Amino acid sequence: MWKLFSSPGSDSGSAQPQTRSSFALLLGLLMLSVTSQPWIAEPQAAERAPKADQALEALFERSFEAFLELDPSFAASIADRRNFGRLTVDLDPEHRRKVKALTTQSLRDLDAIDRKALSPRNRLFADAFRSAQRSRLDLLAFPNHLLPLQPGWGFTSHFARMASGTGDLSYETIGDHEAFLSRVDDLERWIDLAIQGLEEGVRKDVVHPRSVVLGMIDELSHQLHEKNLDPIFGTPLRTLPRDLNAEDREVWARHLQAAIEDGVIPAYDRLRRYLVETYLDHSRESISLSELPEGDRWYRTLARAYTTTDLEPEEIFELGERETRRIKRQIEVLARRLPGPSPGFSNRWKTVSERVEKLTQTVEKNLPELFHRIPDSHMEVRQVEPFRAGSTAGAFYERPAPDGSKPGIYYVNLSRGGFNLGHAEALFLHEALPGHHFQIADAQERQGLPRFLRFGYVGAYIEGWGLYAESLGSDLGLYRSPHQRLGRLHFELGRAARLIADVGIHHFGWSRKQAESELGRRDLQWALAEIDRYTRMPGQALSYKIGEMRLQELRSRAEERLGSAFDIRDFHHQVLDTGPLPISVLEKKIELWLESAEGP
Repeated sequence: MWKLFSSPGSDSGSAQPQTRSSFALLLGLLMLSVTSQPWIAEPQAAERAPKADQALEALFERSFEAFLELDPSFAASIADRRNFGRLTVDLDPEHRRKVKALTTQSLRDLDAIDRKALSPRNRLFADAFRSAQRSRLDLLAFPNHLLPLQPGWGFTSHFARMASGTGDLSYETIGDHEAFLSRVDDLERWIDLAIQGLEEGVRKDVVHPRSVVLGMIDELSHQLHEKNLDPIFGTPLRTLPRDLNAEDREVWARHLQAAIEDGVIPAYDRLRRYLVETYLDHSRESISLSELPEGDRWYRTLARAYTTTDLEPEEIFELGERETRRIKRQIEVLARRLPGPSPGFSNRWKTVSERVEKLTQTVEKNLPELFHRIPDSHMEVRQVEPFRAGSTAGAFYERPAPDGSKPGIYYVNLSRGGFNLGHAEALFLHEALPGHHFQIADAQERQGLPRFLRFGYVGAYIEGWGLYAESLGSDLGLYRSPHQRLGRLHFELGRAARLIADVGIHHFGWSRKQAESELGRRDLQWALAEIDRYTRMPGQALSYKIGEMRLQELRSRAEERLGSAFDIRDFHHQVLDTGPLPISVLEKKIELWLESAEGP
């Protein structure tokens, strides 16, 4: 299922979409649709499906196709090469207009379908689709395009990865080189629009925090450093196909050299110089989204989008307080029984890779105890590339291409003091098996599912499942050492602490100094170290614990109501077999399953 891979020149986490942009979130909220379910009978043939069901399914497919056209970067990530030479320039006003128009039309088309005439299964997913469209419209009401900087995950980081050959361009064919050349135009257009948006934001008092700007400057400077230019942007030149004749090779090399020297590098430098010379002086010391016009309403909208619940920020904060107290009590009990020192850190790739290989063997052997179906998709573990290691998480996962052209990738970052071996098991369970790789690959491999669902991204579901997967370690042959169990509890504490930190910063308006004080007095070191993360991505940190708590609640409900008939494999099948759903819709699904299982 996987193999080890170390990035050339290289020396905790989440599932990341290909490009962490505002539109990536919006698109992710759409990726919901229909699928077969064992608790509701399926029509035997298309002609037997009611007209309402046919209309709904046609709407899902039509909408997905339209969004693939609007988001070629996402399309490329799922191996759709129809617009392979384009990138998603989501800062373009015309692009945003088209997204809004398509979303509005999708809701109109949904309203035109008689909900009562739908099958029970399609009514459930119609609710999910409606929720996604409304979330998109809600988010489009805010000026995301005036805050385009995202160190580690943004457009320029995505382009650098693509140029270096670690993204969706493998440079095995001349078609990849051709795509690179045409994508340079989109890079230049995006950067020019980003600068225009930043300038407009200055006029409207919608500006990035100073810490975000400094992080972006550091990243751009590192990417433009003389030692990094060749391994990043020189890759297309070094990888021209060997079967090219001398004349063609010279022509291609000339065009590629010109694109890099006259297009890519000046564009990156243009953005860096603008940030250093102009924008930094206009950035804000505040790190709270609530400091911006309509900032609190903006944050509440993001919280609803990321959690797919109606929880208010105040409620989320209280959940965080209760959960951190509960987990701390468990840590205190376990810490008193620790046998000797912790395993410590390692910055040696050989040590880390061997550790991950052993974890893989143990977990794969035990997966059938918890799951009816094991996905086949390939996964690699890689080191985070040096040019973005300083601004990314300690570990994260990126989805595989469904055609097998790109594996799922479990990225490990060794640049921050090394890899904590005491956290290795919990981190592997979260990012790899049975966490993100398992869940995402499982959805993508279900060929019978509409593409909305196969490639969906819903924060609370995806990150909630990752955190829930950490709790399955004992059943999968892990957590034999008290140090490993302690590592898992520290991970859970960190996710609970995020509820306090994210809401404290963006709803209660904590300054950086206040955040340090509030988190410090609660002894929440994880959150204290992640303040820059919360500043860059308001609301995203809420996904983990909210999603995990709802999954644990649903499991407890199923265990109580089914008693001796409860089978953990059946529960996991119900959670996974429809892909990522909003939490409120998943709750409806599980309730229908329980009612069916309980009988009349």
